[in-house]
Amino acid sequence: MVKLGALLEEIDVSTEYNVNRSRDLRVTTGQEVELSIILPAWNEAPRIGRTLDQIFIDLPKRNVEILVVDDGSTDTTVEVVKSWQLKHPNRKVRLIEKPHTGKGGTIVAGIHESTGIFVGLLDADLDIKPSQLWKVFEIAGREELDIVVGAKQELPWEQRGANPLRRLLSSSFSAMNYIFLRLPVKDTQTGCKVFRGEWIRSVVSLVKAQGYLFDVEILGMASHDRLQMKEVAVAIERSDKPNRIGLKSVLGAAVEWCRVVYYVKSYSSHFKKKKTVIDAGEIGVSTHASIDA
Repeated sequence: MVKLGALLEEIDVSTEYNVNRSRDLRVTTGQEVELSIILPAWNEAPRIGRTLDQIFIDLPKRNVEILVVDDGSTDTTVEVVKSWQLKHPNRKVRLIEKPHTGKGGTIVAGIHESTGIFVGLLDADLDIKPSQLWKVFEIAGREELDIVVGAKQELPWEQRGANPLRRLLSSSFSAMNYIFLRLPVKDTQTGCKVFRGEWIRSVVSLVKAQGYLFDVEILGMASHDRLQMKEVAVAIERSDKPNRIGLKSVLGAAVEWCRVVYYVKSYSSHFKKKKTVIDAGEIGVSTHASIDA
C-alpha cells in the first residue's frame, strides 16, 4: 500500500510540476525554438507552397519551426512540400506523413514532434495570417498565459461571412461548451491558437477526438487543469471555404460533441480517482507506522 500510494503521488505531483515549471521558461537563450507551428494539411497542393512562403514573409527573423503534417493526402501535397524544402534548405520546415485520420489526429501527430516552448496551430488556408498567430504568441508570453485562443467571434458577424444559421449554431455551441465544460473561451474552432509546449506535449497522448472537435477536448482538459487561458481578437481574411450546413452534418457534430464531453469528463475522473487512491495510500502509511511504533 505504501509503495502504491507513493508511486501514484509521484505521478500526480509530476503532472502538476510540469504545468508550474513551465512558467520559468518564458525567457529563452536564443537557441531554443520559441514557437512550433503545426500546419495540418490534407489535399493542400494548390496552396501549401504559398502558405509556407507567407509564414516566412510574416515572420522573417523569428525562431520558429514549421511542422507540416500531411493527413494522407491523395494529391501532390507531399511532393510540393518536399520541393519547397529543397529550395529553402535553411528554413526549419519538417514534413510528417501519416494515414488519413482527420484534423485532430493530424494535430496530435505534429504536437508529438514539436520542440518549441510554445506550440501554435494554424490552418493551411491562411484565412488567419501568420502575423496574427505571432501576435497571439506574444500575448501568451507577455501576460504569462498558458493558452491564448484567437477569436473570430470578437469581430462583427459580417466580417466573418457567416449566414444566420451558422451564427445560431455557433452561439449555441459556445453556450453548451461553457455549461458542460466550463470553457472560458467562446470560439474554440478558430485555427489560431498557442499552447504552453510542455503542458500540451504531456497530455496530448490522452486526447481521443480525431476530428475537428480536438480543440474542444484539449481546451476542456486545460480548463480541468486550471491553466491560464485568454481569448483575443484576430483579423481574418475572406475565406473560400464552403458555408453550407446540412442536417446530417449538424447531427453528426452533435453526436461527436457528446463523445468529447464524455472524454473530458473521463479525463477529470481519472485524476479524481488517482487522488482517492493516493489518499488511501497515505492512510496506509500512517496505520503501518502506528503498528511499527
